[in-house]
Amino acid sequence: MDKNKIKAELYKAIDSIDEDQVLQVVYDSVVAYTTLQSPEITNELSEEQKKRLEESLQQSKNGEGISHDQMKLQIKEWSMK
Repeated sequence: MDKNKIKAELYKAIDSIDEDQVLQVVYDSVVAYTTLQSPEITNELSEEQKKRLEESLQQSKNGEGISHDQMKLQIKEWSMK
């Protein structure tokens, strides 16, 4: 699948999510990734967002995260409720 198709599918998937908790997880993941790719983006984050990002990164370093496959399963389960 090419980059544009992936983006289109991702936009559609995100748009279909109604669960606040799932959206927050997706958002935190994207912010963490983009921050690692472009550190200057942290200047645009609120203090709360920076705090959540730092907590998320620390949890990941501590092995407290879940795998991509586990996340896909959770999202699938949440979307069926």
